[in-house]
Order: sequence, then structure tokens, then C-alpha cells
Amino acid sequence: MKLNSLLMAVSLPLLLASCGGGNEATGELQDLINSRDKHKVSEAAGLTTYDFGNTEVASGTTMEARSKDAWRVYLNGPKLQPEDFGKLEEETSNGTDTLYRITGGPFAGGLLQKSSNGQISIASEAWVAGGN
Repeated sequence: MKLNSLLMAVSLPLLLASCGGGNEATGELQDLINSRDKHKVSEAAGLTTYDFGNTEVASGTTMEARSKDAWRVYLNGPKLQPEDFGKLEEETSNGTDTLYRITGGPFAGGLLQKSSNGQISIASEAWVAGGN
């Protein structure tokens, strides 16, 4: 039974990314997040920084994490549009930044911010809640 639970924990996000709950973009971003230990840059005051470099989702991809589930990814020079990362509902816009609540897909509950300079950042639900 434990093996079955482990397999579900590993495969469920990938399954969601491959069908109605997401797409190739969410799957690629999840792969990066799951491989973070290979890209660790620094660790200080409970915050770990990662640099993935040029990826399938952006020309520059970095991440901050407080824990395995509480993370924020920055996509500089994104190769995709915000809606490629899940179902979105606009929360606010100030003319330079637009903030969306992710309501569908593997990142549901998180926030996506698109800046006027083209940068996209995605924060997990645990990051948004302030948890570790």
C-alpha cells in the first residue's frame, strides 16, 4: 500500500499536467521544481535559491523556496503565456503588473504575476499562505 501511495504522489502531478488539469508547460515547470536540488545556488535565513538557466519555459528561470511545497519561480524572457500554466482568474492590475489566481491545473491555489517587462512569477499555494 505504501508503494501505491508513493506512486500516486509522484505520478498524479504528471497525470494532471498531461490531461485536462494542465499541459506541457505545467509538466515542464513541475519537472524543474522537482529537480531543484541539482540547481541549488545558495541558502540563507530559511530561503533557498535555485538557478535553472535557459529552460523550455523561459530564457532565464530561477526559484526561491522556503520548503518543498512553498516556492516561487521567476521566468525571465518567458517562452509561454500566463494561461499556459493553468486556469487563471485576474485578481488585480495596476497597469504594469497583473496578478492572477490560478484556479485550475497542478498549480491551483497559487498566484501568477505578469509584469509589464514580460517577467512571469508563479507562487505555490503554500508560498501564498506563508507556510513552509
